[in-house]
Amino acid sequence: MESYISSITDVLNKQLVERLWQLNGLSYDTMPYIEAGDVAPHDLREISAFLRNLNQANISVDDHPEVIRDLMDIAELNYESDESTGRDLQSPSTEEPDEQGSEDSSEDD
Repeated sequence: MESYISSITDVLNKQLVERLWQLNGLSYDTMPYIEAGDVAPHDLREISAFLRNLNQANISVDDHPEVIRDLMDIAELNYESDESTGRDLQSPSTEEPDEQGSEDSSEDD
């Protein structure tokens, strides 16, 4: 189905948009093009099953923020990450406290 839609958009871009641009004497550098979207929405159950299978095979996507960002886009969820650390800005920090700031409850008075 997607290949059929792709062939239609190719024809529209070549025979409609390009000709209109040429007739109006506009620069091809600024010519728009028609792009088809997804035919059907992604099935989140299939994606979650795939991720579960990756996890069971000890394959992690944690080190690939671009994959996480794409997955969040597919799920239509807002997601921002800190590019420098790759950490999710919306979740609390999971860093452990440093040794100076932690109190040891086993000390004698």
